[in-house]
Amino acid sequence: MSINKFNCKSCGAEVDETSYETFEGMHWLCFHLIFEHMGDPDEPCESRQCPIWHLKILKEHIEKSGQDVDEIINTTVEKHWQQSKNT
Repeated sequence: MSINKFNCKSCGAEVDETSYETFEGMHWLCFHLIFEHMGDPDEPCESRQCPIWHLKILKEHIEKSGQDVDEIINTTVEKHWQQSKNT
């Protein structure tokens, strides 16, 4: 049995067949950043689905709760890398 593999035309990483067919051979995010996201890709665009927008909203919510976003990210990344080294 042959399994078709699809690679994103933008980033080259493997992409599932549904996304490949729906988003012109790309991941949704790659498609969004190329065709829909206007302006600086590090800044949110007007799309409600923009992940950069979602990250900004989350960051603001965490900061309003009095937590340090950078500390949370650094701690979580460190835990992830420690766990991945043990597997």
